Amino acid sequence: IVIIFFIYLILGSSIVFFMFHKYILTSKTVEIAIIGLVGYFIFTVGLLNSMVLFSLARPTLVLKAIVPGLLINLFLGYFLSHIFANYYASLGFVLGAIFFASYSLRKVQAILSHPDYAYYAS
Repeated sequence: IVIIFFIYLILGSSIVFFMFHKYILTSKTVEIAIIGLVGYFIFTVGLLNSMVLFSLARPTLVLKAIVPGLLINLFLGYFLSHIFANYYASLGFVLGAIFFASYSLRKVQAILSHPDYAYYAS
């Protein structure tokens, strides 16, 4: 039953894609998709750093990294999308992800500069 559901889902989405591909694959949507992919890649780097910080029992450092990144994403994305156009919200996401990843990376590097103490303290 699950396989039949996924076959219908694939066929249905393929039919919709071929009906509307002229509208879906515009240069602007491809540009937004690329910006989103870059943002998600940077965000996953931040999540990897967060996993390291959680495994070393440092959840407050994760919060100090993710809350400002989320606020940058929300406010900058909101203002850019309302001042210019809706698709500029993706830039807010990328900038929030950059802050999150860079801040968490700095904290991981600082903690792992003394790995014996970090392991002992966790």
